[in-house]
Formats: sequence, structure tokens, C-alpha cells
Amino acid sequence: MDKHFIHNRICELLNAKQRSLRHASLALGYSDSYLNAIVNGRVELKTGVLLKICDYLDITPAEFFSTEPLEEISLAEREIAKIIHKMSPRDRDYICDSIKRFAAYRNQMK
Repeated sequence: MDKHFIHNRICELLNAKQRSLRHASLALGYSDSYLNAIVNGRVELKTGVLLKICDYLDITPAEFFSTEPLEEISLAEREIAKIIHKMSPRDRDYICDSIKRFAAYRNQMK
């Protein structure tokens, strides 16, 4: 993956939420220029910081790396993804199987 994708994506997502790099840096508990340094390649983005950015923007890491516009993902889908992301692998498998069964049932009812 191109490292510029991450830098550009941070800016794109902040712009979409009408938030500045400076405001986001301060809201995340960093110096006012910290995210600017990341975006300009002077500081390497660490996973923990990326997760904080995602929380700040109210998106999942998958949404961060997605090339689809956020508007195409409903609020309910985002909330479900956040809940599932926090589950154990076993529970995620159970939920996935349940959704598949539900979808198959709904398709039969049409």
C-alpha cells in the first residue's frame, strides 16, 4: 500500500467531518502539530494512533482503508461493525452464521 494513501485518507476523512488537523491533534491529546507531522511524513503513524483517529472520526479501521465514500455505509452498518469488531472470533462466527441464516430465510419469504 502506498504510504501516501494513509496520509491522504486522514486529510480526506477530517475534511469530510469538517475537522482540522490541529483540532483533531488536540482532541486526541497530542500537540497541535502532531497529525500534521504524520500527514507530512515527518512522524510515522503507529497503529494505536490510527485506532484513536478512527474512534475520533467514529469510523472502523475497515472504513478508514475502504475506498468507498462513508456516506454509502449506513449508520446502522457502522454500529454493527463496531460491535462485532469487539467480539471474540467465536462470537463473530456465530453472528455471521446467524445473519446468513436470517438472510436465507428472508429470501425464501419473498
